[in-house]
Amino acid sequence: MILGIEHIGLVARDVDKLCDWYNKVFGFKTIRVLEDGSTFIEAQNGFKIEIYKLKEDDLEKHHNHVKGLRHIAIDVEDFEYEKQRLTDLGVEWANYEVYNENVKLALFYDIEGNLIHITRRTLPL
Repeated sequence: MILGIEHIGLVARDVDKLCDWYNKVFGFKTIRVLEDGSTFIEAQNGFKIEIYKLKEDDLEKHHNHVKGLRHIAIDVEDFEYEKQRLTDLGVEWANYEVYNENVKLALFYDIEGNLIHITRRTLPL
């Protein structure tokens, strides 16, 4: 079962500066900073944005090489079921997955090439 959009991802040259801007201008708050510096901010209604550092060194290696919208994250109840369902529908999977004790996620493209990922977390953001 699809639960809804968990967050969107943005790519920025200066993560801290963009997070501060959203926090100041819209009253969002920083809720989590990952080891790589990616930062989650949250709006008053619970909507989340993940802001990534722009990678300009090796465009083939990084999926966060363009400024702006990076992805839409879809929260799912049963990760494996949804992954198989999407595979059966013929989605084009990106070459990036995360499986650990806190999160499962897999990236794929919509028909226009926009990046989407399904995600299931054991701990909320």
